[in-house]
Amino acid sequence: MKERFTTPLSRRAMSPRLHAIRDHMRHDIGLALFPALAHHLDIYAAIWALLRESMIAGPGTRVDKEIVAAAVSMANRCSYCIAAHTTFLHAVSRHDVADAIWNDEPPRDRHHADLIRWAKDSARHATPPPFTLDDAPGIIGTAVTFHFVNRMVSSLMDENLLPGGLQRSRTVRRVAGGALGSTAKRHHQPGTAISHLGPARSPLAPAWSGTGPISEAYRALSAATRADDLLSPQAHQLIRGTVADLAGTRPSQGDWAEPILADLAPQERTAARIALLTATTGHHLTDDHIRQWRNGHTDADLVRLAATGAMVTVEPIAAALSTR
Repeated sequence: MKERFTTPLSRRAMSPRLHAIRDHMRHDIGLALFPALAHHLDIYAAIWALLRESMIAGPGTRVDKEIVAAAVSMANRCSYCIAAHTTFLHAVSRHDVADAIWNDEPPRDRHHADLIRWAKDSARHATPPPFTLDDAPGIIGTAVTFHFVNRMVSSLMDENLLPGGLQRSRTVRRVAGGALGSTAKRHHQPGTAISHLGPARSPLAPAWSGTGPISEAYRALSAATRADDLLSPQAHQLIRGTVADLAGTRPSQGDWAEPILADLAPQERTAARIALLTATTGHHLTDDHIRQWRNGHTDADLVRLAATGAMVTVEPIAAALSTR
């Protein structure tokens, strides 16, 4: 789990709160996730809470939600997350669907195929939801979680889940899944991640999230991903408009954003570039982009700026998804 632009935290540098979050992750899923995001504790706590309360402890089967996590990650081309969640499908003994998703083939089970189709289309809201109203908070919450996580991971972390790209081996994924099996099949009590959250909450959450811990986690993530001191209103508006114009498409050229940002002042442009690329094509971020922006900014600032960009894309998806 290699960080691209941030300096890994030593255990000695980790606060008690960060240790508690990482210990909770290890207890509930068998490993500590997303080390680059740990530089900003409110964001780290909020995305862990949203992931845990929707995918791990929320309504819906773990198999269905792992399928959704993997399929959303395929739509967003997040190699790291595809490898992680096909591995977790091996952990819950669904080797057939894990292999089908990895190979981008339709699974034999019609329900699983419908879930994959819905998840891949979730950014465009093009497919009716193939799940019950009762399961919606967990399944939609998982999709929204990974629209955010994919963008942050693609921007701030190396694409390889394991050293040397070992995750590309089916045998390695299956063995790793077996090591995580007892944790993945355990029952998890809802609500235990909420204690890690910071105090800030956005006033509203999408209707599908209900009124419990999934809603609270979403509101905390929305509040934590605000960077008004790092991103000008003009830049924020430009990014929102660009994301809306792209309508889920992904530019292929690394310099595609430069003409869009050209009218911004230089000091605004460097921050806007990071946020816009995170929102759309995070793998296009380079060391030069980060170096031009740094100017005394911390790793925590970088995580918050990237997260603001990610949420520009995620919030309209979350608002538009419904149980109908």
